[in-house]
Amino acid sequence: MGAGNPDLALLRWGRDGRAMKHAIALALILAPLPVLADPLTELEPLIEVFGADHDTPGWDVAGIRCAGMLYAQDYWREEHGGSGPSQRMLAAAATGLDQAVQHRVELGQDLTKATLSVDADVKQVFRLYVARFEANAKSGHPWKDDPDLKGDGNYCMHALS
Repeated sequence: MGAGNPDLALLRWGRDGRAMKHAIALALILAPLPVLADPLTELEPLIEVFGADHDTPGWDVAGIRCAGMLYAQDYWREEHGGSGPSQRMLAAAATGLDQAVQHRVELGQDLTKATLSVDADVKQVFRLYVARFEANAKSGHPWKDDPDLKGDGNYCMHALS
């Protein structure tokens, strides 16, 4: 079916935004450089990330998490069949990544650093979702039977619409 490599699968999505096209080109050119973003090691449910018990993070967090989840679902569909996000949601995810870059620029990062850090973050989020899907698939559906992932999906559907 698909490419079989989650990292290469991210390149398939031909994101429309100018910033993300630059991110892919720069990431390929500057691949040996260290990751600019703090590595995310687990997926806290988005409803908790944006809940009353936390300081509300910037849009970049929602845009990156939602894009990572949707790209992971699309990758899973390509590799294993089944359902996945619509083309409209994938396009909204690309827009969300462009907005994440813009948010980081507004916080003072230069465009190159903002673009590279968003790209690194979405790749890490993508990997975490794929790993969660693999674990869930051993006993059921990759994301539909997981209440935290169902919550993330509902959050992203509203955030990206």
